[in-house]
Amino acid sequence: MTRRAGLMAVAFFAMYSALADTATWMSDVLSGSWTNAANWTGGILPSETTSASIERSGADYTVTIDSDSTILATNVVVGNANGTTTLYVDSPISFFPRKMSAGDHRAFQQNAGTRTVVRSSGKMEMDGAGTGYLLGTCGYMKISKSELVVDGGEINFVGDGKFAMEGAASAPATLVVTNGGIVTYRLDVTGDKSFTMDANSRLVVHDSKFIISDPRNMYHAAPFQLLGGNIRISGTGMLCSTNMTTSAIAPLALNSGSVTFCDDAKLVAGGGQAVVFQPRNDTDLLSVSFTGCSTFGTSEKVYVGDSHGRTVFDWNSSASLARVSTDPSIVRNLFVGYNRGVGEMNIRNGCLSLGGYGIYVGSAMKTGDDYRRWGGAKLDDPAQFCPTGILRMVGGVLVSMGVGARSDSWNAKRLVGLMIGDGSRNFDEYSGRPCYGRFELSGGSVTNTDGNFVVGYGHAVGRVVQTGGDFFKGDPSTTWSASHSVVIGLAGGDGAYVISNGTFTANTRIFVGGASFDDLDTGISFANTGFPVAPRDSKGVLTLACHDKTKPIKFKVNATNAGNIKSIKGVWVGRDGDGTVELIGSGATLDVQYTGLTLTNGFTVAHGETDTEGELLTHGQATLRFVFDEDGAGLVDSRYATVNIAPNAKLEVDMSAYTNSPRTVTLIKRKDSTGGFFAPENILLRNCILIQDSTEIKARYRRDGFMILVK
Repeated sequence: MTRRAGLMAVAFFAMYSALADTATWMSDVLSGSWTNAANWTGGILPSETTSASIERSGADYTVTIDSDSTILATNVVVGNANGTTTLYVDSPISFFPRKMSAGDHRAFQQNAGTRTVVRSSGKMEMDGAGTGYLLGTCGYMKISKSELVVDGGEINFVGDGKFAMEGAASAPATLVVTNGGIVTYRLDVTGDKSFTMDANSRLVVHDSKFIISDPRNMYHAAPFQLLGGNIRISGTGMLCSTNMTTSAIAPLALNSGSVTFCDDAKLVAGGGQAVVFQPRNDTDLLSVSFTGCSTFGTSEKVYVGDSHGRTVFDWNSSASLARVSTDPSIVRNLFVGYNRGVGEMNIRNGCLSLGGYGIYVGSAMKTGDDYRRWGGAKLDDPAQFCPTGILRMVGGVLVSMGVGARSDSWNAKRLVGLMIGDGSRNFDEYSGRPCYGRFELSGGSVTNTDGNFVVGYGHAVGRVVQTGGDFFKGDPSTTWSASHSVVIGLAGGDGAYVISNGTFTANTRIFVGGASFDDLDTGISFANTGFPVAPRDSKGVLTLACHDKTKPIKFKVNATNAGNIKSIKGVWVGRDGDGTVELIGSGATLDVQYTGLTLTNGFTVAHGETDTEGELLTHGQATLRFVFDEDGAGLVDSRYATVNIAPNAKLEVDMSAYTNSPRTVTLIKRKDSTGGFFAPENILLRNCILIQDSTEIKARYRRDGFMILVK
């Protein structure tokens, strides 16, 4: 052994010997001060080099930490198997100072039978970073089957360490922060360290703050792990996530269990951070709810259900999502159901205002982009990208203000706005089941001012079911938003919009069954981006079927001259695939009075749309369908505009259920016959004959056979 190695061994042995000493609380002292040597066996006080053991069983003990200066301590273990130990912290105590550089320094561990209370003058400081190469396990804090209460005091956990809460069904691990208390958890180096809550853990924050400061970016493991536990933020309490460096997106990831915000509580993610509600395993469930006047603020992205398991997000707060007094920014993106995750978001109250990129319900990334899933498992198999997203709205206000298209954080172009079922980014490399997005609107108000509204895009199925509420697309005060379109079934997607009650008003054009990217008028070229541009198998269906006849359906497309494509306005059916518009029963009007209806099977002038009309391509199918109930059928009202009918456009009329009078019913009102007539071979009638004249197309009841009349 060299002389240097020998000196190092002697030094380490001396340091280990000093740390091996333990201060033990005397069993006959039921109540006393930490700083009184008479209360410890042999008069040995805890220190930065001497561990502390308060583990005597068989009685109830009360220990008070009170001092005029900061107390230094390490390896403190508190627990009483056959009694209760109460530890009051009334002065600062610092566990694990930075000068410690060797050994297994757990800092603080409390076991069953313990209740620690950090009162207003108390502070527990966990400084877990070491300076040597014999670090061991640093900065470890464990709450096991016991309760830690921060009653106006403070816990500041800094450094390379782990804060673990481990409970049992009969004895949960509980952390309560109340009366203005503050708990801060921050790492100053990267590594597999974290704040973990197991399934039998509870975090309660009332009129206080719980702060997670994470300087790391999303390439590393998530520092905050809720593994089946319960979090409740109430009063004016705050759960805060702050970014201590310039990392672009340092996420706050919540896993499984339940998270509840009530009263005037807040969830705040600052510094350009994302908030990710992401179960870690496929069988996990995460439940998140906002009630009272609680709020949620971040200037970055929000993911409800990402990569694994199922997340249910319930917004029943009268306040606003994404509005924070210190940060007036609005959320850039909301993803509901992402990659292979299942996300459900229920909007019941308040206002959700989102901008920048938009809202994506049932959306997946490209293979290779998913290696940084917020510290979760890496997903590289295209078969795994099969998200399900469900957005339900029964009240409140939803505002989506994304622009038409832009680069996202991976420098790829994507459409922006409200996207229900978006499989565009993995279209060419995914062969499993498609992405699925569903929007159920039964109450409240939706405003999709800028950007596009797409239902079923790329390798995805999109469904919108409107049974009430109001949907408004576009902003009549501007020309920019009016140029961005509604598309039901885009670039190979399968989209359907069903409205049974409520109102839909669009200040833009609507495509049912495909559109070209030129139609969307984004101002951005999509060439060489990897996005699908023009698959010919898009499928789109628009269904108007009034349920409550006392509240007729109002589906209106307003006139607008905005946009670069002046020949494209109103409702277009079958433009880049198969499109169907159907009016089922009475009580519904498709109001295109000033914009018109075009039943066309293709583009004019291929993909380069201009103001000049060109040849109609016939690669898809446009179908207009009327199904009567006993009172009649819906109406297509285009009285001041043209109804354009391509040579192979289909018309289907079923009058078999009609019993009312008169026996002739108008189906279509139009300006004139310049748009043509339906060809006899493309008309399918049941229990009626059809009358086509210059301004109206009508159905006349007839029990058997049919006849076509053209005037």
